[in-house]
Amino acid sequence: LTKAAVDPTLARGVAQVWPLSPWPELLGALAEAGMGRLLVLGGARLAASLLAEQLIDELQLTVCPQLLGGPHGWLPWQQAQVESRWQLLEQRPLAGDELMLRYGRL
Repeated sequence: LTKAAVDPTLARGVAQVWPLSPWPELLGALAEAGMGRLLVLGGARLAASLLAEQLIDELQLTVCPQLLGGPHGWLPWQQAQVESRWQLLEQRPLAGDELMLRYGRL
């Protein structure tokens, strides 16, 4: 993590690096540096590591209806190269804080 990437008001080329350490220690160091909120973008493994230690206070989920693949995706790479465009057809709240999104191919 670099402080310059988190705080764009810092001069260009200035960065502070925090070594990866257990989450509570890293978050403590970030808090001491004046960072009260942290936006984390990543996959299931990153989210699971934070959720396992009960370090997430809020979740924001974004659905982007585009099929992605690659060597680590759930679609074979060749199939993911096909352009896919989708349109939101329906959105409906369901019981238990669940949201149903239905997309159709354009």
